Amino acid sequence: MNWPHVSAIALLIGIFFPFSSAVFAEPPLFERGVREIFATKCLDCHGLDKAKRKAELDLRSASSTLTGGESGPAVVPGQPDNSLLWKMIESQAMPPEGAMALTDEERATIHAWIAGGAESDQSTSPPDEFTLEDRNFWSFRPLEDPKLPADEGADSGLSPIDRLIRQRLRANGLTLAPEADRRTLCRRLYLDLIGLPPTPEEVDEFVRDTDPAAYVHLVDALLSSPQFGERWGRQWLDVVGYADSNGYIRHDSPRPLAWRYRDYVVDSLNSDMPYDQFWVEQLAGDELVGYPASQFSAEDRRRLTATHFLRNAPDGTDNTEGNEITRTIERYAVLESQLQITMSAMFGMTIDCARCHSHKFDPIPQRDYYALQAVFYPAFNVQNWVQPKDRWIYAAGKDEIAAWTEKNKLAEDEARALQAAFDTWLAENRPSEDAADPELTRRIDARRAQLEQDLAAVRARCPAEPDKLAWTTDLSAQEPDVHLLKRGDYFDPGPLVEPGPLSVLVEPGNEMSIEPTPAGERTTGRRLAFARWATRPDSRAAALLARVHVDRLWHGHFGTGLVPTPENFGVSGLAPTHPELLEYLAHALADAGWRQKEIHRQIVLSQTYKQSASSPDSGATADSETLPYNRFPAHRLDAEQIRDSILSVAGLLDLTMGGPPIEFVDHGNRQIVLPAGYNDGPHPSDRRSLYVRYRRSQPLTFLQVFDQATPDPNCLSRGRSTVVAQSLMLLNGPLSVRAARHFAERVLRETADNSEHKITRAFEIALARQPTDSELAECEQFLKTQEQQMVDVNNPQAAVLALAEFCKVLLASNEFLQLQ
Repeated sequence: MNWPHVSAIALLIGIFFPFSSAVFAEPPLFERGVREIFATKCLDCHGLDKAKRKAELDLRSASSTLTGGESGPAVVPGQPDNSLLWKMIESQAMPPEGAMALTDEERATIHAWIAGGAESDQSTSPPDEFTLEDRNFWSFRPLEDPKLPADEGADSGLSPIDRLIRQRLRANGLTLAPEADRRTLCRRLYLDLIGLPPTPEEVDEFVRDTDPAAYVHLVDALLSSPQFGERWGRQWLDVVGYADSNGYIRHDSPRPLAWRYRDYVVDSLNSDMPYDQFWVEQLAGDELVGYPASQFSAEDRRRLTATHFLRNAPDGTDNTEGNEITRTIERYAVLESQLQITMSAMFGMTIDCARCHSHKFDPIPQRDYYALQAVFYPAFNVQNWVQPKDRWIYAAGKDEIAAWTEKNKLAEDEARALQAAFDTWLAENRPSEDAADPELTRRIDARRAQLEQDLAAVRARCPAEPDKLAWTTDLSAQEPDVHLLKRGDYFDPGPLVEPGPLSVLVEPGNEMSIEPTPAGERTTGRRLAFARWATRPDSRAAALLARVHVDRLWHGHFGTGLVPTPENFGVSGLAPTHPELLEYLAHALADAGWRQKEIHRQIVLSQTYKQSASSPDSGATADSETLPYNRFPAHRLDAEQIRDSILSVAGLLDLTMGGPPIEFVDHGNRQIVLPAGYNDGPHPSDRRSLYVRYRRSQPLTFLQVFDQATPDPNCLSRGRSTVVAQSLMLLNGPLSVRAARHFAERVLRETADNSEHKITRAFEIALARQPTDSELAECEQFLKTQEQQMVDVNNPQAAVLALAEFCKVLLASNEFLQLQ
């Protein structure tokens, strides 16, 4: 640094420290004098050990000193009197009483360093402020190949999953439960893999199949079903906070193009897109395409659609009613919510508290938060904001749009010429007002009809407007300045920060490297660099990414994950109940080329999954908190599975895939329902619940009652409540009443008019089994009583209505509502 007026500085030092011999020809650098002082006098309280670190102030490097601690930046370069660090030193509050005091010369050196601009001869990269314990925390470690237990004797056919589970069972004096019966397994697989119950014919076919590989064949068939992506796509949409509206208090304006991202997710899962590619496309699909491009391929359009992931956070900036201060706060809220969605979905980490100060528990310094924010800031530039309604493009390249525009212009010119020719002819042939001319009137009508026909032909030749995509991209290739905000205050910026990832996961060979932006493109490359850092093979980041996702898949199959806190893989979360199994599955995902269906396949083919839901062990209920898996853990279906199953057994389900969402009806009585009559047949709204429009402020009442995810901003794990409203909905709700009637009519069509046959068929359709003798007797008595009550009130449809009441009871039963 060039420092003029050296003699003046020396004079000032003499005034401040008249007894000091320190005179500086150049201002000291941090590494040449200041660091040694801090190391000797300050690092006991402000060093590596976070447990002992006072006020979260780290004085081990220039950058961490500038960043400061819980009171904000410690140093204002060039302004000692405004620097908190100097104020504490000057008042002799630092070092504290009892510690080794600073000499006058040391104080002069620190003062001169601040006055000279607080310069450093090192790069601005953060210091290694993490202990070995931090880096070796179970979720931050590189993947380790777990040692599988010895596979001996009669158990030699067990899979790695089973061997790891069995190891825990043996430690608890337990064993695997016997395999569930084939009907139970068939229903379990259908509901679990595609979210729909099997038909009685599908169950019977599986039960009768004597091929030893019948179960494997059924698994493969269901994994290949297009309904697989709908079932598991719902789980992903929870994780990323998908909704068809923008949120924000009372406005909650629609997102009319969001459904394209929903369909992208379904298609990606059905095609078994590698999970690492899935992430790269969602984070930086526009940067992969190289927008703007002359032509868009189908792959380009898919990648651009994927970036809607970055638009999932609540965003009410279309409807802001405040002043500039309010608008700034609202814009930052969108950026912060999307950052939280991204980090929790990718790494299972909570980072919000690092916005104001370094994380209390996890090794996430405050600067990491803003380094991550800098990755996404070019697309969410608070100073140069684009409202949600304007974040769309045509799903076509520049050449395609130009061709469409030109063809439309030619068509408009032709239409104008036709209209002008008619107007000229009409002016020349307009009939006299004094005398009617029927022949002329006929000719005018004919000419006008011909004009309409010609204009229609021109319109028919016009190419259709290209599809629109809601997407995310950087506003320009110009890198914006991003500041660390002191105490998270939007209006109190601190030092500039560079884009970067979670530094605890950075390691040699996996730094985040940003490539220069190609000429003509308008992105900074930050998001693509981050995505590639996060998915780089054999890295700590990729290891955490894999652990979080396989735990999510396990949770989807068993109703709970291997990590009890799926939203928190950090220090304040709970450790995995089966760490070796989690590590094995994460390894298996990477070894399978990140293809998720392989993990699903391994899980459902395991004996652990195929167990009965009841166990012969006397300790069957022991250790329930850590789930030893000595039986299949029966659990309630998700809200969407329940609704879809009801429609399916009633014969009403429409399996049409994709497209705009189904609109709901708000009757103003706090009941959000779908439009469908009581006695009508299949209705356009009888599609899978995935396709029901989800407005944040108006979720479908049926799904809400059964604990549908609340995207606030996202949902990593749904709760499962048991409340009276659920029973009332199943017994009196419009869906249940209508579905029960159609279910009854289906039973009557498919069976003889015999109560035993009707009851048996209803059990087969709803529960994939036949009733026991005692159940049959009770159900026959119920039907008889119901029918007699209908006859007593002279109802001509007594038999149908009585059967409908019975069907309604089946739809409300625990067995129907659970994955057994």
